[in-house]
Amino acid sequence: MKAVFLLARVDLRERWRSWLALAALVALAGGSVIALAAGARRTDSAYPRFLHAERAADVLLFLSASGTPDPAQVARLPQVAEASVTTVLQPGNSDFVLVVLPEGGRARSLDGLKFLAGRPPRPDRPEEVAVGFVFARDRHLRVGSQLPVDVPGLPPPGPSADTPTAAGSSPAGQVVSLRVVGIEAAPGEFPQSKSTTSMPAVYVSPGFVRTDAGARLANADSRGIAVAARLHRGNRDVAGFRAELERVGGGLVGSSLLADQTANVERSFYLQAIALWLVAGFAGFAAALILVQLLARQSAEDATGYPTLRALGVTSGQLLASALVRVAAMGVAGAVGAVGVAAALSPSLPLGTPRVAEPHPGFAFDATAIGLGAATIVVLVTLLGAAASYRSTRTACTPANEDGGSNRSSVVADSLAATGVPLVVTTGVRLALQTGNGRSAVPVRPTLAAAAIGVGAMAAAVTFGASLQHLLATPTLYGVTFDAHIEGTGYFSDITPAVPTLRADPVVAAVAVGATGIPLQAGPVNFDGWSTASVQGSLTPTVIEGRLPSAPDEILLGSRTMADLHVHLGQTVDVALRDLTRPVAFRVVGRGVLAPITDNELLGKGAVLAPDGSSIFAALVPPGFETPPPGDAFVRFRPGVTKAAAVARLQDELGPESGFRVRQPTEPADIANFGEVDTLPEILAGLLGMLAAAALAYLLVSAVRRRRRDLAVLKTLGFVPRQVSAAIAWQATTVALVASVLGLPLGLAAGRWAWSSVAGQAGVVVRPTVPWALLCVLTPAAVLIANLVSAGPALVAGRIQPAVVLRSE
Repeated sequence: MKAVFLLARVDLRERWRSWLALAALVALAGGSVIALAAGARRTDSAYPRFLHAERAADVLLFLSASGTPDPAQVARLPQVAEASVTTVLQPGNSDFVLVVLPEGGRARSLDGLKFLAGRPPRPDRPEEVAVGFVFARDRHLRVGSQLPVDVPGLPPPGPSADTPTAAGSSPAGQVVSLRVVGIEAAPGEFPQSKSTTSMPAVYVSPGFVRTDAGARLANADSRGIAVAARLHRGNRDVAGFRAELERVGGGLVGSSLLADQTANVERSFYLQAIALWLVAGFAGFAAALILVQLLARQSAEDATGYPTLRALGVTSGQLLASALVRVAAMGVAGAVGAVGVAAALSPSLPLGTPRVAEPHPGFAFDATAIGLGAATIVVLVTLLGAAASYRSTRTACTPANEDGGSNRSSVVADSLAATGVPLVVTTGVRLALQTGNGRSAVPVRPTLAAAAIGVGAMAAAVTFGASLQHLLATPTLYGVTFDAHIEGTGYFSDITPAVPTLRADPVVAAVAVGATGIPLQAGPVNFDGWSTASVQGSLTPTVIEGRLPSAPDEILLGSRTMADLHVHLGQTVDVALRDLTRPVAFRVVGRGVLAPITDNELLGKGAVLAPDGSSIFAALVPPGFETPPPGDAFVRFRPGVTKAAAVARLQDELGPESGFRVRQPTEPADIANFGEVDTLPEILAGLLGMLAAAALAYLLVSAVRRRRRDLAVLKTLGFVPRQVSAAIAWQATTVALVASVLGLPLGLAAGRWAWSSVAGQAGVVVRPTVPWALLCVLTPAAVLIANLVSAGPALVAGRIQPAVVLRSE
């Protein structure tokens, strides 16, 4: 054993630079993969940890100021562990509400505020407000911006110092201007599938209600009270809590459950986590393949002295054991470096909205990810190094055959020489493609494989990124086939009176009318359904597979709903109106994707019934149940129409008192959050490109060192330094070209497969996009990078002194 460690120490001392370079590559690749894996874990758990940090309420009640039950009654219910009360004011602006913060406190005791910028409004500053990050983004607000608030019936302000600044007036009252001093995030404010009743909150100073404007709003009929309650057993107490509320009395305006909102947000975060896991796995796989080639190259170089050692009595087992010691030492060094790299990269993750939710942004030490990652690096490097060392040890007596067989001449180089290509070019091609003999032998196939993996990985990343951008730019792929959604502002509103106006508008190309949010249930699975019919043109949901329902007993399901129900096309599924009817058998005729309209209509979930599909339930509902009228209309405009202007004109045509609201479709939260990681493919391509460039540099340096005698002979035969350097550059160019030919098709296939996996998980139309222009640029870029990397080795090769190198011959 002493001899083994002596051999390992001597070899490490002689080749420490090569082993250190390998350890640095392992640290870079391994640390990046660990950072991505840790980022995926942080992304997936960010929202639950945020809710815990901000003490999120299990249920939020909206009470009228004069109704019952009063907040004290709610707080005394047996299921309630803790409750907090806030006053809600409704200004003339219809798209947000004002929430009054408690006196002297940073935020509410429940549903706390995490400030992303600025600070909370001060109690003695009535003109200060804090706004949510989504509201700030949509309104282009930042700290210091002015937010106009319409106060109906407010007379012109007097010279009071504590009155917010008047920004103007309207026939209905005054518009006061409040100053944004903080951008915050709170439970319930994160993007999700948008509910038609959700309104963003603007948090005002408690001093605001003491001003004329605040007093006017506080005394108005639109004033309300919000009660946030934490239940003893969380979601398990919701049913009992609701029963107690019914017993106590009326006054309940509405309620919001944390569990429903959390499920929607966590699903959108989960897609980002999947993307990070996918990138981590792909980067790790590509790095492992490159590492195999580098370890094979290093083991082959180490084996050049094995015949001499065997002649001195060293056994094959001792040679293999000493190689394992070196590889294990390099693996440990690489793992230690990877931990440092992962820690350095940890502040950059999570990305997008999960970063907003992350309670502790900045440096993070994920013991699980780092521990498992470091252990995996040591084991993987040791196993790969052991395989490479075993092969080198077996062929120690015949090093000339390291690459298999004799030193065959390159067919490509011979063909180029026959066509009269300059000698410098053919020499570079031979250096890249011919194995060599004896001590100058170079493992050609590992070198080309490492470069091809790098090019292929970049091609895969570019293909994945292009497919993601195509999804974000093509709403029909995620179910948005319409340009405007018209709905009633009240419960069970009839959309029929608005249809003539929609059909008469000259910019409208298609109109569909029907119902959305039909509460359906199949076994334990709840989902919402659509039933719409085109009354002008053709406007239908997006179909992925099969067809739309045409008979009352047919149904189209979303991809995830179909998976949850474990059904396929042609099978039947028993569906009922949730908690209302007995199940009815439907035949599944299609798979599609619906645009989220309500909280239950997530991407990949939901169902489409035939235009008269809801009639099948008519005989099954309880006596006296009246089927509601169609409450939704969808419009598609003609090509070239400015959609925002057309939506505004439709709203004017319907009239402000019509009871209808016209909205443009919003990007689903799943897609919006997933789109926030659209830079990941570029990051992956850059990481793998850098790794491939470093591997190529390592291979060129070691090849120049091993072929010093060959290069010295070339200079003896008349090559000048510039020609020797040019030959090395042509060697790098040849490697890049061959790698492109081999790697681009494989990378294209890998990118398409990766995108198909992610898009299928998201429940959207799977349509990979091939960026042919970028792929065409990738080969010249690979050649350019290869030549830049080869500049150093080429300069060293050009300075070789033949007399010094050949003096032992």
